[in-house]
Amino acid sequence: TARIVDWVNTHFDSAFPPADDPQLGAVSYSASIPAIAEGETPGLQIFTGEDGRAGEVSWLCDRLEEGLARPEVGSIAVLGRSRNVLRPFLAAMRERGIAYAGRDLDPLAQRMVVRDLLTLCAVLQNHFDRFAWLALLRGPWAALDHAELLHVALALPTAAPLIRGETTVEERFDELGGDALARVTHLVAVLRWAEHYRDRLALRVWVEEIWLRLGGAAAHPQRSSHLDAQQFLQLVEALEQEGLGLDMTLLEERVQRLYAAVEDDSSVVQVMTLHKAKGLEFDWVFIPALDSQTRSSADELLLWDELVLPSGTPSFLLDIRSAADSDDTQRVYDYLKHRHREKRRLEDTRLLYVGCTRAAGRLSLTAKLAIDDKTGELKPPASGSLLAAFGSRLPNEAVVLDVPAVGEPPEMASAPYQ
Repeated sequence: TARIVDWVNTHFDSAFPPADDPQLGAVSYSASIPAIAEGETPGLQIFTGEDGRAGEVSWLCDRLEEGLARPEVGSIAVLGRSRNVLRPFLAAMRERGIAYAGRDLDPLAQRMVVRDLLTLCAVLQNHFDRFAWLALLRGPWAALDHAELLHVALALPTAAPLIRGETTVEERFDELGGDALARVTHLVAVLRWAEHYRDRLALRVWVEEIWLRLGGAAAHPQRSSHLDAQQFLQLVEALEQEGLGLDMTLLEERVQRLYAAVEDDSSVVQVMTLHKAKGLEFDWVFIPALDSQTRSSADELLLWDELVLPSGTPSFLLDIRSAADSDDTQRVYDYLKHRHREKRRLEDTRLLYVGCTRAAGRLSLTAKLAIDDKTGELKPPASGSLLAAFGSRLPNEAVVLDVPAVGEPPEMASAPYQ
C-alpha cells in the first residue's frame, strides 16, 4: 500500500549507501512507487524493562489473534533473523493455541515420534543397551509408570534374555498389573518377531513393520508425526543403501541436521526466517526482536578478502592477527576486519528491507531496548542488530512500552518516541 511504500522509501533511503560499491557489495537505494492507495502506516514498538522480551512476545501474540479475527487478513507472516530469535515466539504461540506453519524451524530430533523411533532402533541394534530398553518401556506401546519401570529395571535390566527366549515376561515380571503385563508381553512378542526376521527384510521395511506392529503410528496420529516418521525411515533406508546398516551414531547425527514437517502448510500464520521470505507477500507482516544480534566470534587468525584493482585485475588481501593486543599500528588485518564488518552491515540492511517489503497491507516491527540510567533515554541499538540499519536515531513512529517485573502494571509512553 501507499503508506508502507512511503515509509520504506523514507527510512531506507538513508539506511542504504549513497552510491554503489561492487567491492563491498553496496547497492544504493531506488525509491518504489505504490500500486495500492492508502493503507496503514507501519508501526515500530519498542519494549523496555525487566520483562521487555516477555511483553514483546505477548504483544505479538495479541496482534496475531487480532489478525486472525479479521476476515480481510488472509495471510500473516512472522519473520525472524534466525531460528533462535523465533523460538520464544513459537513457544508462546503454541501455548496460546495459535495455529501456524513453520518450515525448517523445529529440529526433527526434538519431535517425540522421532525420539521413540530412535529408542526403538537403539534396542534393535543392541539388546544389551539398558537405557534404551528402559526408555522403550516408557514409550507409548508399554507406557509403564515409575513404580512399574523400577520393578522391571531390577528384575531384568536389559531386553536380551527376553528377546532370545531365555525367560518369559510372566516369570520375571510377576508383580506387574494385568494391563502393564499385557503391554510388556505384546512388546516382547514384537521384539522376538523382529529378531526372527532380522536380515530377512530390507532395513527400512523391517523397522517400519516393527513400528507399525507396536502401534507407533496409532500412538502418533497427527499428520506431521507421520511425515516426521517417514523422514526418519528414509534416513534408515539411506544407511542401508550405503552399506552401513543400523549405525546409531551416524543415524543420530543425520537426524540432527533435519527439521520437522509442517503441521498445516495452509495455515494463515506463516513463520519463517527473513531469508526464506524472499519473493513472498503477506497481508500482515511482523518482524520481531530487531535488537537481536548474530553470535559474535573471536577475531579469526587469518582474514582475507577479494577485490578488483583500478586496472581491473582481480586480487586479494590477506593478513594474520597480531599477537600484541596493545599494538596500535594500523594493519591490513584491521582494514580487512572493517571491510567484513561493513559487508555484514550492508547485508543486514538489505535483509531488513526484504522483510519490510513482504507486507502488502500492514507491517509491524518490534524490538527490546534498555534505558540509559543517566539520561533516561533509550540506549541506541547494538551495531550488529537489524534495528541499527535505521541509525542511532530511531524512526519517529516508535511507541515505547515499559514492561516492569511481573506483578507491576506496564506503562506506555503518552506520545511516540521522538
